[in-house]
Amino acid sequence: MAFGYQVLGFGSGVAGVGAVDAEYLIVAGGGSGGRDSQVSGNGAAGGAGGYRTNYGGTAISLTVGTSYTVTVGAGGAVYGDPAGASGYPGNVGVNSSLAGTGLTTITASGGGFGAGGSSNPISAGGDGGSGGGRSDVDGQPAAGSGNVGGDGGSPSIPEGYDGGDGSPSPAPRAGGGGGASQSGQVNVGGDGLSNSITGSAVYYAGGGGGCVGQNQPVGAAADGGGGLGGEYLNQEGTSGTNGLGGGGGGIPNTPPAGST
Repeated sequence: MAFGYQVLGFGSGVAGVGAVDAEYLIVAGGGSGGRDSQVSGNGAAGGAGGYRTNYGGTAISLTVGTSYTVTVGAGGAVYGDPAGASGYPGNVGVNSSLAGTGLTTITASGGGFGAGGSSNPISAGGDGGSGGGRSDVDGQPAAGSGNVGGDGGSPSIPEGYDGGDGSPSPAPRAGGGGGASQSGQVNVGGDGLSNSITGSAVYYAGGGGGCVGQNQPVGAAADGGGGLGGEYLNQEGTSGTNGLGGGGGGIPNTPPAGST
């Protein structure tokens, strides 16, 4: 009977002679949200970490006595230095993987970064297990770029979905990050997927929420640990939930009064 390791996100079969039939859940680190550099609500959200599992399906065979390497990817670092007109984009999450002799390495890709708000018409989210959200491009529709969020996982290895677009109306609203079960939307992250490998149903790999302008509704948190998007002057963006692979929320250019 399979059981799960909550911290690592992997399941194991009952030990047998020579080999073990194993089920696994691998979730990568979520991407971090971007911060706006010029206007009120353009910081887009990070995408969820890639989601890979065989739970409830065909088990893999692990050899007794063989060492296997489990890598648990961290979430993307907080946004870095400003990149000119591209604002303060977030950072991609770190891959998670299971590897060892005789086993084809199973890798979940880190979540894509959220775009930083700016006047740059190419302020798109990053690719990843699930894609990061796009900013609304300084209150203007994106010119000639289709306003597309970051890409999700490889079509042959579906790890997640695309990040969401931003919108300049009725106020700046940045794109939410993609999740394991759906794409991000305007300021709302895509939901993750439920998995019971630990013995209890838990949602993993939800996208973060995009930042919004002042007095705009903040998007609800996605199932799967995605962080909340910020609101100009009133709410800072939040990180994804530790251990679930959720993307980070988008961040406004002016933190709320009293925040650090």
